[in-house]
Amino acid sequence: MVENLNPISFAPYGRILTGPAVIQTDLPAPEHMSAASGRAFICYHGAEIQLARGAGMSVLEIYDKNKGGTRRFYLDRDVSLQAGIWFAVAAFDTHTLTPILTVTDIHTLFYQEREPNFFFAGEQHAPYELVYVDRGTLHSVAGGRDITLSQGEMMVYDANQWHMQYEAGRGTVCFITMAFDMLCACPEILTDRRIVIGADAREFLERMLTEQAKQDPLRDDMLLTGLQMLLLLITRQIQSTPPSARLVLPAAAAAERLAVEQAQKYISENVHKPLSVADAAQSVHLSASYMTALFRRHLHIAPACYIRRVRLSEAKRLLREANASITEAANSTGFATVQHFSRAFKTEYGVTPSDYARAIGK
Repeated sequence: MVENLNPISFAPYGRILTGPAVIQTDLPAPEHMSAASGRAFICYHGAEIQLARGAGMSVLEIYDKNKGGTRRFYLDRDVSLQAGIWFAVAAFDTHTLTPILTVTDIHTLFYQEREPNFFFAGEQHAPYELVYVDRGTLHSVAGGRDITLSQGEMMVYDANQWHMQYEAGRGTVCFITMAFDMLCACPEILTDRRIVIGADAREFLERMLTEQAKQDPLRDDMLLTGLQMLLLLITRQIQSTPPSARLVLPAAAAAERLAVEQAQKYISENVHKPLSVADAAQSVHLSASYMTALFRRHLHIAPACYIRRVRLSEAKRLLREANASITEAANSTGFATVQHFSRAFKTEYGVTPSDYARAIGK
């Protein structure tokens, strides 16, 4: 940002002249340098240099070679620079700020209330996604790792990162999800970690939900600005905490989690086919016993149980959203018989498929 030119802020580099700058004709040859930004700077090592303000709007940019940074001053007065100062003078341009994070679009913003044993089998998409738990507990699985999010906690999934969520039978869970695009110089600061947000960040979430319901010409601008402020507050919060919050995994553990994630994706994508633990293991070139060990280690669940939950979740969706009959839902999700499906459904959800269908008005 361009700073105001005053004696205190400018003192490390020179002084502000009380009279007009003089024309200097006996200056030594300057040294030239190009900074990483592409800006060309010059330096007079043997003499002070006086600069006169221009007729238009000019910026004096000072480069600190030791720190590798610049300061920019609005050149509205004549100044004298100390010897050895690297500087450049340019017209005002539009690039006075260089943000590291800009939200460019919000695709979805949902407040969801889900029943006990809610299970979302997973998805992968180009936008980033934020999930924030407002009430209850939600298991958030990404990168082959199961992170439990409680009230007041959130997580950001990276662009194109496969992820899934479930509730482990403790009760109703309420959470916010947002899919969005952003330009960010360091997205790894935000992604793939549990984040406990403060009252100021939570206030922006509440404002966004209120704003979403408005029919107002400025609604979209307010939503984009609200999410950007939320992410900036969280980024600043993370940067001010000890670096131990993010775990650097050994290569072997990272490879294990990648195998688990790929197996999860295979299960999710093939839920309508006959599917066994051996099939899922073969898809990631592992033995069934080793894949079972990896699921227990990283997801705390056996793969056979995981496959059953994915099938039941999809069958429940078919009953609720696709107007499927109980027989159609059972056959479509790989259950050998309707009786087997009904027993598994009641064990998982506490009601039979028939009772569930009646409860939703079918």
